[in-house]
Amino acid sequence: MTKRATSPIDHPLAWLLAPANEMSRVLGAALEIRGGDEECVDALTLWRFSDDPLTSEEARKVYSLVQLLRGMNMDPEAVRAVWPGTMETLEQTCLGCTARERCDHDLKAGIAVETHHEFCPNADRLASLEAAVAAPPR
Repeated sequence: MTKRATSPIDHPLAWLLAPANEMSRVLGAALEIRGGDEECVDALTLWRFSDDPLTSEEARKVYSLVQLLRGMNMDPEAVRAVWPGTMETLEQTCLGCTARERCDHDLKAGIAVETHHEFCPNADRLASLEAAVAAPPR
């Protein structure tokens, strides 16, 4: 009677499957690191042109604004470059927002672009900004 393979190491094809399993773990780690890097880049972007850098807590709060702008197909860096005063007003309003939980929930659910007008104190400014960005240059 022959002994049955009971662990992946004892399996006759273990040599073939081990590299794939290891590659899967490496790719998973790389994706996790990339997500963290993206958040860091976004936070750095927010205060790169500012004389008064944001604290880490403020950067976390304003990250919602960055996500919303991107969801609305607007580049936060471009907005800051063209309309620095508007961007600063958006950030300051975002910092004082009382609907943070709803905002974070809707951003995570992927519906904030459609629902932000219901709760966001920046809704009117964002609508005006969206129209200005969409307008053809003169």
